[in-house]
Amino acid sequence: MSKNLKKIAKTISVADYISYRDFFAAIYVKLKKSESSYSYIKYSESLGLSNSNVSWLIITGRRVLSPANTRKVISTLNLTGFSRIYFETMVKYENERSPQKREQYFKKLTEEIGRASCREKV
Repeated sequence: MSKNLKKIAKTISVADYISYRDFFAAIYVKLKKSESSYSYIKYSESLGLSNSNVSWLIITGRRVLSPANTRKVISTLNLTGFSRIYFETMVKYENERSPQKREQYFKKLTEEIGRASCREKV
């Protein structure tokens, strides 16, 4: 695992994204800047996915993040509380094909952001 993965991931707010693919890409770009030899294979391993380019396939939309891999990423990145709920919902939203369910997940995303901003004001 990259020594910098957790540190860099903490500098990027999951709530700044509506797409987990964009969130993954932002982390990768920062990692690549800090370690020029960093690769998608290394990124996949660091996220706990596999020894392959699966992270690139996910980022480029060729593969979805499965529920099992979602749990691995949450654990690896130490996502807790709001960040965990938001990330899980973001994955469900982006992976969902039913327009009605996508709308429900989008509504939940916006509600979570609203709750988080209310807690910050207190």
